[in-house]
Amino acid sequence: MLNTQKVLNHVKLNLGYPFKGVEHSDNTILNYIRTTSLIEFSEYIPDRNMIHITQDNLVQNSKNLYILNDPDERDIITVVNVVPEMPNLLMVGHPWLQIPSNLSQVENIIMGSQDARLKYTYSPLSKTWEFIPPNKLYLYPSYFSTVYGIRYERTHDKNFFSIPPKFEILFLKLCVADTLDLIASIREQYSEWNTPFGNIPLNADVLRNRSNDLKTEVKEKLSSIPPNIIVEVY
Repeated sequence: MLNTQKVLNHVKLNLGYPFKGVEHSDNTILNYIRTTSLIEFSEYIPDRNMIHITQDNLVQNSKNLYILNDPDERDIITVVNVVPEMPNLLMVGHPWLQIPSNLSQVENIIMGSQDARLKYTYSPLSKTWEFIPPNKLYLYPSYFSTVYGIRYERTHDKNFFSIPPKFEILFLKLCVADTLDLIASIREQYSEWNTPFGNIPLNADVLRNRSNDLKTEVKEKLSSIPPNIIVEVY
């Protein structure tokens, strides 16, 4: 599991530390990663969460506009689905909490769940929803008020522990790429560093090219990752 120190150590080692100096402080590097790498990574591999909304979440003087409050105060990227209360699904034939006793029953339960969901979509109980960034949700129509589960995608934790282990390497590479780009933007202001031993080239273009190549590699791999949900069963 990642944490701030692991991320910082990995980035600084890839910048040549401690044999080479780093132009920014640890806090500056971490804050830059949180506002660039973490946000961009979350667009490809978001953290998923679920909350419940009731009439208490309605915007004042509104009948169908709700406020979505993430419990960890993270940014909401998008809403994936609005899950109705179980009694609404039971009214359209959803299997009642069946526990399969053998493998052959699993298919029937899945098909029954999907069939009920389809019926619900075209029933008067159904609601149409629209996510309004950054944290509002429209639900239409306004009648049949009840409790709804909101499944949504959000940014990862600023201390990085929510990054899935199998994607840690890609995230760390993205952090290195963004930090290289940050340092290159400083070195581009000066062509070389004058010392008593002679002029030392700062090679900003080398850092920029390395950053671009690394970021291209990471984005290609992230873009090729398939969705992590094939079928939803309520």
